[in-house]
Amino acid sequence: MKFFLIIFIFLSINITYSEEFSLKWSISVTVLDNIEFIDGGNYEVNRAEGSWEDNKGYYGYLKCIGPLLIDKEKNLKLDLICDGYDNKNDKFQINLKRNSFEDAGIGKAIYISGTGRYLNFIKKECTYAVNYLDPRERGKRLGFYKQICKD
Repeated sequence: MKFFLIIFIFLSINITYSEEFSLKWSISVTVLDNIEFIDGGNYEVNRAEGSWEDNKGYYGYLKCIGPLLIDKEKNLKLDLICDGYDNKNDKFQINLKRNSFEDAGIGKAIYISGTGRYLNFIKKECTYAVNYLDPRERGKRLGFYKQICKD
């Protein structure tokens, strides 16, 4: 019985003191090329870039490129590869995946590689939410992204 009590206390402490990592990113999205489907859908290759800051006091720049498939109901399937760095020149690469509405949604950020403090993030999956301002002007959009990772 004491064994189970010790395990319970240990797990409770770990859950209570597990750190949350959050990152906020201001995005500027440019459509590099697109094909409009006859039925009203769209296939785009986009570049998303902008500055970010996290809850640990770091800040930096993040750029992503990749395809978006938007169906006629405005449902989106996204698969981007991103390259980022922070103010200490540590680097990271992530894969953003999302299946949701075009203008907003929730997805997964998966850390692929990194240097320095981001070595501990490799293979970590984090949840993110994104929302865009309207309207879309000449192939450009502005948006806001927030990512949360739990240990």
